[in-house]
Amino acid sequence: MRKTQDALHLECILTDQEKLAYSKTLSENVSKTARAEEALSSFQKQMKAEIASCEAQINMLAEKINTGKEYRMVECEIRYDFKMQEKKWIRSDTGEVAKQDIISEEELQEEMKLGAA
Repeated sequence: MRKTQDALHLECILTDQEKLAYSKTLSENVSKTARAEEALSSFQKQMKAEIASCEAQINMLAEKINTGKEYRMVECEIRYDFKMQEKKWIRSDTGEVAKQDIISEEELQEEMKLGAA
């Protein structure tokens, strides 16, 4: 038996209602796209900041490992030698001299007042 009906993909003129419905769907998709692009951009910025933070840590740690040292706050005892008019900062962790300077005029005056008392 021969076919008596078939469907073909043919051009059709849209009605005003169809145009309105497609326009609404188009507008919704434009808005969704804009929101998605904004979210993607925000996420990319966040991830780039996280990557930059990790890279900074990597560089800092690599520098410490390569040089075998880092700077830390170390308690020091200040020792005064009024005869030599100098003061020394002695590291509490190693006992080494960390810094050396001349005694200021103000400190000399204080010592003179203490010695006179």
